[in-house]
Amino acid sequence: MLTALILIPLLTAGLVALLPGRWARACRWMALAGATATLGVAVAVFLQFDPSASGYQWVEQMAWVPALGISYHVGVDGLNVGLILMGAVVAWAAIAAADEVSTRPKAFYALLLVVTGGILGAFVSLDLF
Repeated sequence: MLTALILIPLLTAGLVALLPGRWARACRWMALAGATATLGVAVAVFLQFDPSASGYQWVEQMAWVPALGISYHVGVDGLNVGLILMGAVVAWAAIAAADEVSTRPKAFYALLLVVTGGILGAFVSLDLF
């Protein structure tokens, strides 16, 4: 579930980047759909979080580059579950409010989604390497 929080905005950014630049409305609606899906996952994480449990929840860990000791390790605790929800709400609101982007809308929406994926990734990251 936490991997989806990172991948949904990043994959949506890739899809927005593939659209023709003159399709500004389609870029906005695709970005808004990706932000809505991300917000839905963030709300699900928030509602399913068990505050009575100690430690991290929904921990995912896998070796990425074992020879260098690099692994993928994400999880949620009581502090960052609220930050995840806040980040998803702010990203959704930013895309929803940016109705009249006239200069390079495709780049604007794609990069906003990349930033969203990065912020949510920072909130769920447990170990960088």
